[in-house]
Amino acid sequence: MAQPDLPSVTVQSEVEGWYDIVFPILARAPAMDGDKKWGTIIKIGGVLDGRTVEWGLAIPDEWEEAKMTPPPPIKSWASVVLFGRVGTTSDNLVRSLARVYQFPTAGLVARDEVELDAISIFADPRPIGSKPIHLKMFVHGKKAEDYAEFFLNVDLSAGTVKLNEKDPEYRAAMLRAFTGDGQ
Repeated sequence: MAQPDLPSVTVQSEVEGWYDIVFPILARAPAMDGDKKWGTIIKIGGVLDGRTVEWGLAIPDEWEEAKMTPPPPIKSWASVVLFGRVGTTSDNLVRSLARVYQFPTAGLVARDEVELDAISIFADPRPIGSKPIHLKMFVHGKKAEDYAEFFLNVDLSAGTVKLNEKDPEYRAAMLRAFTGDGQ
C-alpha cells in the first residue's frame, strides 16, 4: 500500500522496449564518519505500481581521475556508489523494477547493501550537489552473465535520480545484483 503524501515514481519509454525510471529525492543528508563528512546520503522513492518504493544511495565526496585503457575520449572520474535497503519498501522497489523489465517478482527481496563501481561522465562530479551528475554504473558478478551497466543521473537541485538503461540485455544481471539472486 502506498503512503498518500508521496510523489510518483515515473517510468518513461522514449524508445519502445527501453525504460528510464525517475525517482524523486525524498531526503538527503551528509554521510558522516565521526566528525568528517565523506559523502551524501540520498533517499529516493515514491509511489510506483500503487506501492511505496524507497532506496538509499550513498555518493562519496572523493573521486579519482579514471584510469582506463584505452583512455576515454573525455576526462572521467571514478568512485564507488552504495545502494542501501530501506526496509520492505526497497523490496517493493526491486519487485516493481522486475515488473517494468518483465521478470518474475515472486520472492524478490532487496539486498541490504550493493556496492557498484561508478564513472562520472561529462563532468567532474565534485562537489556533489553543485550540478547534475551523470554516472555510468558497473555491476560485476562471479560469472560473465552477471556483468551489467546502466546510467544514474543525480540532480539534487531538481530533486530527482534517474535510472537509465544502457541495454535491455543487462536487466537480469542488474536485478540479480540488487536482490542477491545468484550472486
